Amino acid sequence: MSSRRHWSGSWVVALLGVASGCAATVSSTQGGSADSGADAGPPPIVDLVAAGPNTCALRSDGRVRCWGQYGRSGDPTAPPPGTIAEVAELTDAVRIAVQPDTPAQGCAVRESGEVSCWSTNATGAVGRPRAVARPLPARARDVAMGSAHTCVLTVDRAVLCWGDNRGGQLGAGDFQPYEGAVPVVGLGPVEEISAWESNTCARSADGAVYCWGRNFRGALGDGVGRHACPDSGPDEDCSAVPVRVLGIGAAQSISVGLNTGCAVVEGVPHCWGWSTSRGESDGGMTKAATRVGDLTDVTAVFA
Repeated sequence: MSSRRHWSGSWVVALLGVASGCAATVSSTQGGSADSGADAGPPPIVDLVAAGPNTCALRSDGRVRCWGQYGRSGDPTAPPPGTIAEVAELTDAVRIAVQPDTPAQGCAVRESGEVSCWSTNATGAVGRPRAVARPLPARARDVAMGSAHTCVLTVDRAVLCWGDNRGGQLGAGDFQPYEGAVPVVGLGPVEEISAWESNTCARSADGAVYCWGRNFRGALGDGVGRHACPDSGPDEDCSAVPVRVLGIGAAQSISVGLNTGCAVVEGVPHCWGWSTSRGESDGGMTKAATRVGDLTDVTAVFA
């Protein structure tokens, strides 16, 4: 499974292949010493997820530590700025995700395939979020979060989603919200998922990329300017079912960002939707995937 990171805004970051004999490591810098017999400090960080004002780090011991906005809107229990809070009752996380616009909310896939989620605003301890199990009909292998919806990729390579659905971001074929997980319609086996705000994308087993939800500035990438949407308005455009991204072949990795999506195809990054950095006409919008610059040998892209 490819590694996934989330970054805020419309920037696109490509990870180039690392030359043989070199490696990059993300690790904690707290404590420890260069001396061989000294305390090695806390376990190293193996995954880092940043979305909007929130960031969470997954350590090699399965624990998760988060920092960021924390929703300090008059909440006397909220920690001060810069506080790093460890998620309580979570010691076996293998994948993590955070919501881009909702303060200090996140979810994790555990070693057992169960999913647990947390929120600083629903904590029983001052300033410390607590993981709460999320009932699912199948074991999960990955998780992705938008502003108010969550999707999981199951071990059977199906996609289940729940939460807000006003833009069709659950892919359930309607625009009704669901508290329980519902399957995304019309998808075959899936290898990777990614989400942001009110849209979601999936990379299928054959490399095809499908997206659903709001299509603001071409975020769905299917070349269509208008889809049916109950929130009718000049900027409202959404699809409650997956649509295929045009302009690319079989993708090796995907990433969804703010009204944009990107995929790596044979080492070359392609993006669609809103971007002020690629120089397109139509206000920086492309309705289908287009190549980004002259980059090659790219292994992953983060939108």
